[in-house]
Amino acid sequence: MRNQKHFFSRRCGGMTLIEVLVTLVVISMGLLGVAALQMRTLRHNYDALMRSHASALADDIADRMRSNSAAVRPASGQSKYETKFGASSTSSDASRATRDVMEWKNAMAARLPSGDGEVVVAEDTGLVTIRVRWGERSDDPNAETISFTTQTVI
Repeated sequence: MRNQKHFFSRRCGGMTLIEVLVTLVVISMGLLGVAALQMRTLRHNYDALMRSHASALADDIADRMRSNSAAVRPASGQSKYETKFGASSTSSDASRATRDVMEWKNAMAARLPSGDGEVVVAEDTGLVTIRVRWGERSDDPNAETISFTTQTVI
């Protein structure tokens, strides 16, 4: 009997309802923070991917221009590789330079949201400025545009 009396007289310890609720609040705040961090990580990874695509596309047109340098700085007239933002990617001219620009513009439109580009060739120095721009995470024309610019001499 002595053991039973001692067993029932001990106070049973445990967590109260308030302690459980406080623990749930702290844990849920931590999980919300982790979810927000994951969202930011995904957004920054997507932006980095788009910048990588833009860099690769700029290198692509620069390589095409290097392989066809006669059309970059012709003896007379404007470079066949020069193009502006918003310029049509279709032309009746069947030259290699025109095809290169059309393929480049089509690749930008396919790989970047609202992707577009321009090439400017300085006739006196041969300095080529390549600009690639795209919309931020959507096809909304009012969305912020991001651009990538590189220069090279051909």
